[in-house]
Amino acid sequence: MAIINVSDYTVKPTETFFFDTNVWIYLYAPVSEFDKEKQYEYSSLLEEIISRNAQIVINNLVIAEISNVLVRNRYKKYLEKNTTTINYKAFWRTSECKDVIEEIKIIIKSILETPNIQQIPDSFNSINLETSLYTYYGTLDYNDAFIIHLCKTQNYMLVSTDKDFDRIEDFNYLS
Repeated sequence: MAIINVSDYTVKPTETFFFDTNVWIYLYAPVSEFDKEKQYEYSSLLEEIISRNAQIVINNLVIAEISNVLVRNRYKKYLEKNTTTINYKAFWRTSECKDVIEEIKIIIKSILETPNIQQIPDSFNSINLETSLYTYYGTLDYNDAFIIHLCKTQNYMLVSTDKDFDRIEDFNYLS
C-alpha cells in the first residue's frame, strides 16, 4: 500500500479518478471544521484533472454517502443548539432537515455538473462477492470494500482522506 500525496501528483490525461465521499464534501460542502488546506489541495487536483481532460467517475453509493453524512452532520448540530431531544427519524420531519435536503440537492447537482464527470452503474449483479468484495470486507466497512473492488477492477485512481484504505497492502491511492 502506498499513499500518494495529492499535492505531489501529476495527472495523466488517460487516467480515471474515483473521488471518495470525503473529497466531494471538501470540494462542494465544506463546513467550518473542515481543513482549508485540504480543500485547496483537492480543488487544485480537480482543476488539474479538468485541464488535462482526465475523467472522474461517480456512482450512487457516493451520492448516498454524501447525503447521509450531511444530514447526520446537521442533525448533530441541531441537537447541540436545541434543548429538546429528538431522535434521528423525527429530525427528518423538521424544517431544519428540509433545509439541509434542499442544500444537498444543490450540492448533488453541482457535483454531477462537474466537467469530465461520468456517472457509472454499480454493476452489483456482476460482482462475485466471495472472490472479490469479501476479500476486503471486514478489514474495511462494506462501502469502502466496494470502492476498493471497483477501483481495482476498473483501474480507477482513488482519491480519499479515509485512512482505513491504508490497511489494504496491494492498493495505492491519492490522499
